[in-house]
Amino acid sequence: MKVTAWRQERNEDKTVVCRIQLRYSDGRKMRTLLRSLQDWEKCGEGFSPTSKENIMILQKQFESDVFWKRFLRKFPCRIVEKTPNNKERTYNAKKVV
Repeated sequence: MKVTAWRQERNEDKTVVCRIQLRYSDGRKMRTLLRSLQDWEKCGEGFSPTSKENIMILQKQFESDVFWKRFLRKFPCRIVEKTPNNKERTYNAKKVV
């Protein structure tokens, strides 16, 4: 399972809208992960025919960047954040689902 996250937009009241893309081929691991993401809303899904993986995109609004970063550090598995400068930051590199 590959998990990628990014900040979609920053609002005027300093809230941020963030998204997570989940690429998976094993539905059991996906259901386990979705239990911890119950407060996220699904905003897209698809299938990659080349890698034979399902893709799901979830979205949530956070109060500020601080809460977003805190979520990334506490995420139950390895997650890669794409920054606005197109750089990647890896969180929880030792956790594997």
